Amino acid sequence: MAEPQRLTLVISSVGMGGAERVLSLLANRWADQGRSVALLTFDDGSEPPFFELRPSIDLQPLALSGRSAHWAGGVVRNAVRMRLLRRALAQSRPETIISFMDQVNVLTLLASRGLRVPVVISERTDPAVHKVGRSWNAARRLTYSFADAIVVQTDSIKKRFEPFMGSKIHVIPNPAPAPPASPAAHEAERTIISMGRLIDSKGFDLLIEAFAKISAARPGWRLEIIGEGPERGRLEDLVHRLGVVDRVFLPGLSRIPMERFRAAQVFALSSHYEGFPNVLLEAMACGLAVVSADCPTGPRHIVRDGVDGLLVPAGNAGALAAALDRLTGDPALRRALGREALAVTRRFSLEEIGRQWDGLLARLGEKP
Repeated sequence: MAEPQRLTLVISSVGMGGAERVLSLLANRWADQGRSVALLTFDDGSEPPFFELRPSIDLQPLALSGRSAHWAGGVVRNAVRMRLLRRALAQSRPETIISFMDQVNVLTLLASRGLRVPVVISERTDPAVHKVGRSWNAARRLTYSFADAIVVQTDSIKKRFEPFMGSKIHVIPNPAPAPPASPAAHEAERTIISMGRLIDSKGFDLLIEAFAKISAARPGWRLEIIGEGPERGRLEDLVHRLGVVDRVFLPGLSRIPMERFRAAQVFALSSHYEGFPNVLLEAMACGLAVVSADCPTGPRHIVRDGVDGLLVPAGNAGALAAALDRLTGDPALRRALGREALAVTRRFSLEEIGRQWDGLLARLGEKP
């Protein structure tokens, strides 16, 4: 199969985030293979990449940021963005274009029309619950048919797109990190840890409420939520209102989250919805006992309930509290789940996920 050697990748930024992490891993892998990789971003480059990129990757910030509230109202702005993006795409001389995330996908598909280059787009969350607005949703349904392939993470998300994408849709999960070089000392801290952008969809208010329910019965335990975002003020108010200010901590962003994971004992994911949560893969790769909300997509494709983690109904603080109480009170269960959790490094290895991407790109390269 003829694999393309010149790849142009497009994403909103290479800041902290699950999609950004996956694209960075793939970009580095392709660069290590000797391919020419251009990475176009919509930000202005004032912030350095959160994830390390190989020096050979041609990172090009295009300063196109500024999400429009709806498609029609941003016609002029989006026309300018598409013109600049089209110029950058053409100048990169790609053999294949790969775009990540909904609005970026729409603009990339429009900007690349007529370039006669295969375009692969990737959805990174569940479109049934992640709202982009009616105008953008209509634009997505119109433009996605232009793509040569669309990559999603689960079969359940695939079903959402099959009515208008048919055989163009491909399921490729996110890769897990490599296994740690040395075992983690999870008994070092009585810490329940979580991580993500501080936004409503992550359900951190439910996690704080769940922890507050068990805090009196579990003295010495603490909750740490790594991340930053617009919900910080509301979450801090909740921590004070529930009287757990000395037990719940929101330390902000961390460039070494896996070091924190390896020092903790329990990981909790409380999201209302997800695509294929990287943070869950990272926690399990560190051998953490995990409890996760059973979102419509994502966690149930990673966690084998009762084998390598616990699943609880999404949006249910009481069920989350019960699972946390069970894990904090049972060291043997924590150790057993943590041992089994390490299998994600084999089930979703970068080598295996990379091969799936390579196979897709090679098949596209064979098309006349």
